[in-house]
Amino acid sequence: MATDAEDVRHKNWTILAASFFPGELNIGFVTASISALMYEMSRDLSLTAFQCGIVLSTMAISMALFGIITGSLADSFGFARMFGLGMIVATSSSMMRAFVSDFWLLFILSLLTTTGVAISVPCLTKMLTTLFKPESQGLAIGVLALGYRFGSASVLFLVPFLMSLLPSWRYVFLLYGGFGILVTCIFYYVARTSSLSEMTRSDRGHNPTPLLGNVGHVLNVRVVRIAAVSKFFLSGFILSLSAFLPFLLRFAGTPILMTGVLSGVFWLSQGAGVIILPKLSDRIRKRAYLVVYFGLLSSLLALLLVFAWGSPISQLIVIPVFGFIFAGLTEIMWLIPLSDPEVKSRYAGSSTGVLMSLGSTGGIVSSIVIGYLLDATSEVWPPLIFLAVLSLLMAVTAFPARERKPIGENRIRSV
Repeated sequence: MATDAEDVRHKNWTILAASFFPGELNIGFVTASISALMYEMSRDLSLTAFQCGIVLSTMAISMALFGIITGSLADSFGFARMFGLGMIVATSSSMMRAFVSDFWLLFILSLLTTTGVAISVPCLTKMLTTLFKPESQGLAIGVLALGYRFGSASVLFLVPFLMSLLPSWRYVFLLYGGFGILVTCIFYYVARTSSLSEMTRSDRGHNPTPLLGNVGHVLNVRVVRIAAVSKFFLSGFILSLSAFLPFLLRFAGTPILMTGVLSGVFWLSQGAGVIILPKLSDRIRKRAYLVVYFGLLSSLLALLLVFAWGSPISQLIVIPVFGFIFAGLTEIMWLIPLSDPEVKSRYAGSSTGVLMSLGSTGGIVSSIVIGYLLDATSEVWPPLIFLAVLSLLMAVTAFPARERKPIGENRIRSV
């Protein structure tokens, strides 16, 4: 006979699978569609590589601008309500991109789309700390991230075929926008008919600290500062590569079908990474060690790809490894600040917002630099060397997080 603890655990996993997982799938649709279609859009709208870099960096821009704010709101107003609001903003704005006619309208709508994503992301760590114990959080965040990566991979795999069936890339935005509206409706139905609505009501008002107070507190925690700096370089790598990969491949003359295969495999490998590496981190005393080890490895792989970019076999091996490593490290990074007990219990959303904001700033810088390097050199190897440097810096800056240091009256556990 099931115990009360087992019943609660079963309900929590049911809530995750029935509401937040489809929501993450929807977020994957709206974020990957612009990346998959950017090359075709650039030709129709006469965009430069630098302008493409600006548009592709809107995810990072939104998270940098609004990450801290939305993280605090998730702590104060309930994670389910804020997650649903984020999906509405992201889905409606993404669908409107079907009607763009110039760079500025595309930029504004892409910024609104990614702002919806920025509203949603901090709600996930808040949900994890509410529903799951520490020994299950790595697996839970991996399952959520799998939805996002699977949604993105499906877009990248299907876009080449959709482009052969549909008269314009504009119809792809309409297609996925309609599907996103359906998913959003399902989320709100589950939220209203399950115990999730009661958790949301009890969660609101639990942390009355003003926004600046939340931010000030988490910035005084050493492990949060270390993780945020390392996240700057990690996001600089993964956000820019995820956004630019289809463009880089087409820029180098890769056929659209092969581009779809490589990009889709890249995102599928992310799906494996977000399950395996966070689950592995549940069993390791210091999660930061994984960031250091895999950061050094990926830096060497990026340098290897500089010399083997023209080989499809090398691309099929190295590009999926990048997806596996950096997707897993991205999810692990959200968990490192939760080693501080007070951050875990009261400021999970705010700490996620801080990491998201500073990390996304790295994504902005990286995307702009890659766009500039492509325009200036018309070669692929300079961006690859730049990515290798980012990975090395990520490993170096994460190294101090492995130490055990006193913070105020608390003492950080091993991360």
